[in-house]
Parts: sequence; C-alpha cells; structure tokens
Amino acid sequence: MGDLHECGLVYETGAGACGLAFPPAAIAIAQIIRAVDGPATFLSCDSMLAPDRCADCKGGELCAVQQIARRLNAGVSAVLDNYSLAEAIAEDAG
Repeated sequence: MGDLHECGLVYETGAGACGLAFPPAAIAIAQIIRAVDGPATFLSCDSMLAPDRCADCKGGELCAVQQIARRLNAGVSAVLDNYSLAEAIAEDAG
C-alpha cells in the first residue's frame, strides 16, 4: 500500500487502515499499475527507462520488433488509461 499512498491514490484512515483518495471511477487501472510496478511495458526492448537490446540489435535504430513493441505498449497503455477501477469492480461483481 506504500506505493499507492506515495502516489496519492490511497490515504491512511488510522489504525493501519487505508481508503481510496478518489472515487473508483476517477482512478484508472493504469495509475494503480504504474504506482506499484512503474511504467507498463510488455516488451522490454521498448522500455525507455532501461532498454534491453536483442543480441542482433543495431543500437540507435528502431528495429521492426521495437516498432511493434512501441505500438503494443501504446495500445495497452491507452486501454488501461481509459479503464477505471469502478469498471473493474463492476465487472468483477457482475
């Protein structure tokens, strides 16, 4: 819960309990993932923070795999940015 607290998504209510700092509809699933795990990248060769290069990577150029990875990461991020905690809760309950 510490990471979620540091990012301002939860607050301490006392006696070790926590509460949401915003209504579930105002919290994107991407915010939760980023708070806990950092930026969501599904292929590490496209990670802007610590790119892992393939053995045959040419360095500065984007290869076909990296181009696909960028599109994939952008698409998944867009979905997670537009999917709220409230939607996840509703789907789980339904």
